Amino acid sequence: MDDDLMVWIFVWLVVGGLVGAVIGSAKGNGGNGFALGCLLGPIGWIIVLILDYPRNCPACLGGVPEGATVCKNCGRELPSLSEPITAPPQPLGQQPSGGEKPVSMISVALGIAGVLFVLSVLFWAFKSDLPRKESGQADTNQASPPAPVVEKNLDIRSSAEAGDAQAQAQLGDMHYQGKGVAQDYAEAVKWYRKASDQNNASAQYGLGLCYYWGAGFTMDNVEAVKWWRKAAEQNNAEAQCSLGGCYFHGQGVAQDNAEAVKWYRKATEQGNASAQKSLGTMYAIGKGVPNDQAEAMKWYRKAADQNEAGAQVYLGHGYYFGRGVAQDYAAAVKWYEAAATLGSTDGAFALGMCYYYGNGVAKDTGLAFTRLRWAAERGHEKAKEFIAAPYIWDAPSKPSL
Repeated sequence: MDDDLMVWIFVWLVVGGLVGAVIGSAKGNGGNGFALGCLLGPIGWIIVLILDYPRNCPACLGGVPEGATVCKNCGRELPSLSEPITAPPQPLGQQPSGGEKPVSMISVALGIAGVLFVLSVLFWAFKSDLPRKESGQADTNQASPPAPVVEKNLDIRSSAEAGDAQAQAQLGDMHYQGKGVAQDYAEAVKWYRKASDQNNASAQYGLGLCYYWGAGFTMDNVEAVKWWRKAAEQNNAEAQCSLGGCYFHGQGVAQDNAEAVKWYRKATEQGNASAQKSLGTMYAIGKGVPNDQAEAMKWYRKAADQNEAGAQVYLGHGYYFGRGVAQDYAAAVKWYEAAATLGSTDGAFALGMCYYYGNGVAKDTGLAFTRLRWAAERGHEKAKEFIAAPYIWDAPSKPSL
């Protein structure tokens, strides 16, 4: 806590409380005055001045209304307002009987609350300053990466500047993804290129990504293929999968399903989930390999077990329609739900349809609408069309928005 702020809070509470107590005592209730002064300052003083407090009988100390000449509690004649009010001494241990106490329970409670408030604020103020930071020291409360991460980043940069190819590739990844440093594609390209010149496969894959997506310079699929091929030939699984995709779609190279399958298979041998899904699709559509739904489901399952959401959807479709596996709506729902949990709009749409028709789950149009609306809000066109069709949600099954 700032020292100046702590001093101002202390002055506010002490001065406010003391002035409030003085004003309250003059009005017949110092407890209320102290509490209101501490909490509200000058505003509390004004409230204390405005408030009227009842008189107390000097004999029984009970409250009496304004203008009364006789105490309604003990029957004693009350002195006039011009006379000083003093209470007769009470025998030791004897308490005033009847009526209200000289200070109400509310006053006592407010007074205690004020004291506790002062003490708690002061305790918090002093505790928050331990250990105290020296003048000019950086504010450690500001959000910043933990020290070990900062030190690691500095080590990586130092190694990269010293010419370490792996560190250069890592630094390129950090700038590309914005992890530990500000996202900066130009810086990413700079460090990827330095490492690529040393034949680092990871950096060559990253440089290919920059060319493919146009991150840091103009999009160029031919250059992307060039760098991915260099990395793929060094057995980089991500580059092999990406190169397979370029052959399948004819991006940067002539379209060639056989070459696509070749590179997908090389990546699957290293357990790459995206390549497993893609190889499964090649079997499912019969491109570059014979059409084989059972083989497609085999590869989809391998990828799905690695939480590849697209493969989970395709595996769900296999169970839903009985392609390559026995039809099983419950198994389809399981994989659709897994994909939806990972953020797949296709998974959410398929799951919504299962709830709508009651396939694999109990029919529930409310849950169906929830899943479909979630997918529609994220751009899923079929989900948009389905929830927009009024005849689909006719009463009494139409869920409320």
